[in-house]
Amino acid sequence: MREDLINAREEHIERLTASGVALYPTWHSRTHDASDVQKESVKLIESKTVVTIAGRLSGKRKHGGSTFGDISDGSGKIQILFRRNIIGEENYGLLEALDLGDIVAVSGELLKRKQEKLL
Repeated sequence: MREDLINAREEHIERLTASGVALYPTWHSRTHDASDVQKESVKLIESKTVVTIAGRLSGKRKHGGSTFGDISDGSGKIQILFRRNIIGEENYGLLEALDLGDIVAVSGELLKRKQEKLL
């Protein structure tokens, strides 16, 4: 079982590096942390500001042509949404190679769902 997990992670690493993803980038341009996004959400949504957040992937769920995830940083947690028709097939396929606990950075505009939860 442990060997299977190690093999799966090695395959994910190979897939990401073959696609040009930097596994250990030396920088990213984080503009907000999760608590900033929560506090400033109305202003950020109205202004259609592109935000960049970074943290650990703490959840990942597929729903049709979309994948929802959660990013947790030291200040809190925020839900993220990847839409296949927006990011393209190749990038959407790379989501399969992400494991819970991976450190990621994502950028995009905020939106609210009907339940008033930030995405």
